[in-house]
Amino acid sequence: MKKAAIISLLTICFIPAISRSQTPNFSIDRLQNMLFGVSTLKGVQEVYPQVQIEVLEPVATQLNSTSKIGTLIRNDIQDQVVQALQKADIKIAKNSDMSSEKAPLSLNITIFIKIAVTDPPIYDTFIYTEALQSIRLGRDNSIRSFSRTWPMQPMSLVTRNMFELNSSKLEDTVKEEVNKQVGAFISDFHAANPESVPRSAEGVDIKALRETLFTMESGLDFQQMVRNENSPQMQAIKQLDMAGSEEAINVLFDCLTDDKMNIILKQNALTALGRIGTEPAIAAIKKFERWSQRRYTDPYPFYMSTQPSIIDHLISGDLKPLAQAKDKDNKTWGIVWLKKYRQEDIYLTSQIKDDNWSEPVLVNLPDTPATLDYHNTKWNLQIEGDSFKITYNDKTYESKISDELKDTDKDGFPDIVEARLLTDPKKSDSDGDSIPDGKDSNPLTPKHNETNDITEIYQAVFSVMFATSNSRNAIFVVDRGDFAKQEYYGYAGPVMRIAKHIEGIVNLTSIDIKYQSKDEATVDISDHVASESASGHDVKLKKLHGKWVVVSFEMTWIS
Repeated sequence: MKKAAIISLLTICFIPAISRSQTPNFSIDRLQNMLFGVSTLKGVQEVYPQVQIEVLEPVATQLNSTSKIGTLIRNDIQDQVVQALQKADIKIAKNSDMSSEKAPLSLNITIFIKIAVTDPPIYDTFIYTEALQSIRLGRDNSIRSFSRTWPMQPMSLVTRNMFELNSSKLEDTVKEEVNKQVGAFISDFHAANPESVPRSAEGVDIKALRETLFTMESGLDFQQMVRNENSPQMQAIKQLDMAGSEEAINVLFDCLTDDKMNIILKQNALTALGRIGTEPAIAAIKKFERWSQRRYTDPYPFYMSTQPSIIDHLISGDLKPLAQAKDKDNKTWGIVWLKKYRQEDIYLTSQIKDDNWSEPVLVNLPDTPATLDYHNTKWNLQIEGDSFKITYNDKTYESKISDELKDTDKDGFPDIVEARLLTDPKKSDSDGDSIPDGKDSNPLTPKHNETNDITEIYQAVFSVMFATSNSRNAIFVVDRGDFAKQEYYGYAGPVMRIAKHIEGIVNLTSIDIKYQSKDEATVDISDHVASESASGHDVKLKKLHGKWVVVSFEMTWIS
C-alpha cells in the first residue's frame, strides 16, 4: 500500500508537464490550511523522524528502498534530522508504534531519486517531508488511523525544488534541501507551541552580548562579515532572541535605533523581537516604528565615512570627498558623488564634526552622469560665502548655493530635486493630500486611510526591508497592485510611486500575501535595481497581541 503511494507520488514528481500554472487555485488542503494553519502541530509532545531513500533504476518499474546511493547514506541524513530537532529542543521519540493510543508524530522525510540513462548518470531528485499523526473519525471515535497533518497544503512542485544532480553534487544538495524542509517544520512547530521555544536568560551575559553587537568596524570587509550567520554579531542576536528577557529586548531595540548599525543586523534584530512575541517585545516593535517614522522629518547627520545601502543585497560603500575647501570662517566643505535621486550627481556638503556632514545640496552640474567618469576626473572646489566654483576636466562650473536650492513652489524640495523625483516643481502638493512635497514622505501617493490586515501586513514587511536601512536615497514603488496604493512609513528617504520601474534605482515591484490562517501569513517581496541586480524575499508574519509582526525574513533569490 505504501509502495503504491510512493510510486504514485514519484510519478507525479517526474512528469515534466506539471507546472505552477496547472496548480489548482483552491482545494480542500488549502481550505484546511487557511482554517488551521500550523495548529495541527499544537500539543505535540514527541517527534519520531524517519528518513527513507527510494530509488527508481533506469530499467525498473518499482521503487527500491536503499540505505545508500553514491556518497548519500540514509543514516547520515537521519542523524542530521535528529540533531536539528534536538537543537530546537524538540523531544525525539524512541519508537513509533502506530497501534499505540499515544503514538508520537511521525516526521517522514523521503528522498526520491530517479536515475537517468546517461554516462555518467544524472540523479533526478525530489525530497518530500510530511508529518503523520494518529487521528479519529469524527463520526466514529472508535476508528483511528494515521494521516498527514503537516503541511496542511502539500509542499509539492509548487514550493519545493526538483534537482538534476551529478554524483559530485548529490550528497551536499540533498542534505541542504533536507535541512531547509526540516527547518520549516521546526519553525511551524514552535509557532504552534510557543511555550516550547527554548528561552532562558539564566546564565546569559546580556551586557557582553550588547558589547559584541555594538562593536562595529568600518569598511566593506566588516559589511561582508556580519552577513555570515556565524559572525559574532549575528550570534549575539540569536542569543538575545533565545533569552527573550526584557533586558534582551532593550538591547535589540537599541540596535534598531542606532543610525550606524548594519542593515542585516537590524533586520535580524526586528525579526527576533517578533519571534520573542511577548507584550514587551511587541511594544518594542511599536516603539521602533514610531522612532523610524520621525527619521524623514528629523533626519540624522550625513556620514561621510559610508554610503549605506538601501536594500540588504547591496553592499554599503565607503564615501570620501572628491575635493575639499575651507571658507573664510575656516569651515570645511566638500563635494561628493552620490546616487540619491534617480541618477548620479555631484553634491555639496559642509563638515559638522569628524565624519558628520550637513545635508548634501544637489548641484546642477552639466555633463552628468552619462558623459562624466568621476573616478578618473580631477576635481577642485572653491567656496566663498554663498558662491562656489567646481573645476573638473578643465571645465569650471560656478554657482550659488541659494540658486541650487531654488524652490519655485516653496514646498521644501529644490526645483532640481523635483526634476529627479518626478514631482511637480510648480505645485507644492503633487499628490493633493495637503502635505507639501518636501515634508511628505510619500509625495506622489495620496493618503490611504483604510487600515486592515492587508495594509498592516504591507507596512510590516516594508518596515523590515526598508525601515532597517540607514540610507536616505529615494525608493520607487511600482504601481502594479494594491500594495502601491498606500503610503509607507519608517524609511528615512522619500518613497515615490511610479507607473513602471526605472532601471538603476531601487524599485519595489511586488508584495504578495498568502494567508496561512487568520493569525499567520507568508509574503513574497520582489525588488528590481537593474537587469542583473534584483532579489526576492520570503517573509513570515504572525498576529500577536493584535499586531502583525515579522518573525522570519529570508532572501530566496537574487540575480
